[in-house]
Amino acid sequence: MEKQQVESASEGSATAADPVFTPIRIGAREVRNRLVMASVTSALGDHNGAATERNAAFLERRARGGVGMVISEALHVHPTSNIGYNMLAIHDDRYIEPLARVARAVQRHGARIIGQIVHVGRQWHSAYSRQAQVAPSASDAFPVWLEQAHELEVEEIGQIVQAFGAAARRLVEAGFDGVEIHGAHGFLIQQFISPLANKRNDAYGGSLASRLRFPLEVIDAVRQNVDADTIVGYKLSAEEIVPGGMTLEDTLAIVPLLEQGGRLDYYLVSAGGFDSIESIHPTTSSQVTPFIKNAAAVKRVSALPVIAIGKIKQEAGTVIREGKADLVAFARPLICDPDVPLKMQAGRLEEIRSCLSCNECHHRIWHNRTIGCTYNPEAGNETEPELTPAPRRKRVVVIGGGPAGCEAARVAALRGHEVTLLEQGDSLGGRVLLAALLAGQEDLAAIPIYYAMQLERLGVEVRLETQAEAESVLALKPEAVVCATGTRPVRPQIPGMELPHVYDMDAVIAEEPELGERVVVYDEEYHVAGSGTADLLACWGKQVTLVTPFHTAAPEIEINTQHLFHRSFVLNRVQVLTDTRIRAVQQGRVLVQNRYGGAHTTLAAIDAVVICNAGRAEDRLYRELKGRMGETFLVGDAYAPRRVMAAVRQAYETLRTV
Repeated sequence: MEKQQVESASEGSATAADPVFTPIRIGAREVRNRLVMASVTSALGDHNGAATERNAAFLERRARGGVGMVISEALHVHPTSNIGYNMLAIHDDRYIEPLARVARAVQRHGARIIGQIVHVGRQWHSAYSRQAQVAPSASDAFPVWLEQAHELEVEEIGQIVQAFGAAARRLVEAGFDGVEIHGAHGFLIQQFISPLANKRNDAYGGSLASRLRFPLEVIDAVRQNVDADTIVGYKLSAEEIVPGGMTLEDTLAIVPLLEQGGRLDYYLVSAGGFDSIESIHPTTSSQVTPFIKNAAAVKRVSALPVIAIGKIKQEAGTVIREGKADLVAFARPLICDPDVPLKMQAGRLEEIRSCLSCNECHHRIWHNRTIGCTYNPEAGNETEPELTPAPRRKRVVVIGGGPAGCEAARVAALRGHEVTLLEQGDSLGGRVLLAALLAGQEDLAAIPIYYAMQLERLGVEVRLETQAEAESVLALKPEAVVCATGTRPVRPQIPGMELPHVYDMDAVIAEEPELGERVVVYDEEYHVAGSGTADLLACWGKQVTLVTPFHTAAPEIEINTQHLFHRSFVLNRVQVLTDTRIRAVQQGRVLVQNRYGGAHTTLAAIDAVVICNAGRAEDRLYRELKGRMGETFLVGDAYAPRRVMAAVRQAYETLRTV
């Protein structure tokens, strides 16, 4: 329903003055506009690496949303490069027809489709490929996966070059418009170029010319296996962002050498590798367009079209107008809202479901789960039927204005129901509003902003500062009630929790009480709450000790953000005690103990203790209403305290059948 509204609104609304929506020629083919769907690993394939109906539907939905070009997820060119179950491969002809179905799905909406081909080299683990990882040089254990790689012999290098060429041939046979060679993010091609990873002293190592031999052979193999009008692009990391790695200046010297002889048609310019993994996917705390200087620099030394990437949202037009890039690639923003291009073209920016840069999508792939989004429950589930009007219009009352309640109200309204939402606070958002107050988490405020706009547009009656009770809800004569009443604070059963210098996290963030100088943060929440609170207090100048029973601080935070928190703890002198529980709080001191036993340790001269946990489900109202009316539903944290994504998904699934 929403898709149809967006498409009809966008007709005829683009202007010739808008550079984003002007066509561009890349190689021998024209692309309808300057917006690109960047490669996104989805884990939607089958167990043998073949593309499925879900892969096709995922990319088709983004093409339908108006992008000019779609780049497939990384397709692995050799059996030694498998990165996980359900990840796509292209090292055998049996993968051609499944990929052809993906190509047709994208092209039927007018977008070009490019197949990205890759070998990850040492940057993964043999548990997935069932073979030793390979690299230009034998190396110490890699900093992420902690496994040593096999040094490739010259014959093996030749086999991988041939594998890249064969992969390109298969993409042409599958009907793809082009091929993108993944030479970025510390994968095998970049490993050969980088003096940090390449310690060889033969024809493939040492001098710059020798280190470039492998990527140039790959480019030649690709070009020799495709038609003359097939687009061939190259994704590069303009800088590795690690000591001893490639710098921007190094890359600018290489760019003209890679494209000599007309073998390439575009560059997509990124940054970083797994050694600096937090730089690959800019996080909520990152500034916008962090890589744009790299794209602009490459554009100055290359005549090829340059695609910019990296936390670019509504800044796309500015990037292109200022000549810093020719096209802009979105990945996470299109996972969050596939219709970003149509909404931009129609001038309806306020309707965009703005990406949080929270990297929940990346976190899921990192742990071999299918792609998803914090507050777009349809992402990765495109084969499910779209929302349809309900058979009969009902009066639906939603209690609670957090993400689950807002999603329930949105879906109910989209299905044609008369919806009233009751929220006891003075604004929508629930505890997300608190999370957005943490240092570097401001982007989370996009959630309540989006829902407020959606509910107004859909005609939902939102009653703020309204305390719902059973009788007042029943007085509204609802035919269905959705309880999204969130959680209530609960302190752990520890001696001293009642002392006046012990605070709940919510009160500290919202009210900023006087805590004194030395603060203990006790993190039982496992995600952003504890680390975010500790980081916030450190930014306030407090001397912070973070105590957690988990093996690391914030074990469920995605790896990019986790690294940033850990770096901030070092810079701000936050002491972190892992595998540790608080056993007692006393005036001026806290007794802690390793969770596996041993003697108690005393943290002395402590001015305040802040408790961070998920609380307990607040389901009282649901139990009072259940059985007193037709339909009563319990969703979100009121059902069980979880992450935002789980709460939103439950609300979506529940209301799509009401």
